[in-house]
Amino acid sequence: MPKFAISPYRLWTSSLVDRGRSSWQAAIESSYVPADPAQLTEYSLAFEPENVRIFTIDRPADVGSLVSRYATCEDGRSLVDWRAVAREYDGVHLTFRGLLTAQGVPIKTGAASFVLHGWDAESVARFDCRHFDDVATRTCR
Repeated sequence: MPKFAISPYRLWTSSLVDRGRSSWQAAIESSYVPADPAQLTEYSLAFEPENVRIFTIDRPADVGSLVSRYATCEDGRSLVDWRAVAREYDGVHLTFRGLLTAQGVPIKTGAASFVLHGWDAESVARFDCRHFDDVATRTCR
């Protein structure tokens, strides 16, 4: 039985970037992301990277690859089928370079296009957390 289990689409993590702050925390403190830091919980996760299957978005072509492999169409819009992604990957990592070069860039997918938006910070959307060896939490204040 894993020490930590969470249902899909429920956990976002980001790297520590400055003075022990995560990139999400830095984005919130800069007012780029509207949120109250007192309402956030910080998680420290321990895992072996080689045991985790991560799709990395480092440039617009990576978004194109993700969309071409996992596209679904709704109301004439091209979307990513995140449930299909979660069957093959434990998470998707948007790097700093990916955030700067790929977010907001329209990716043509036949007649429609896809735009990655809403991530707002370097982060990993984690679908499967069974690989975590240890989890510690604290409220950000």
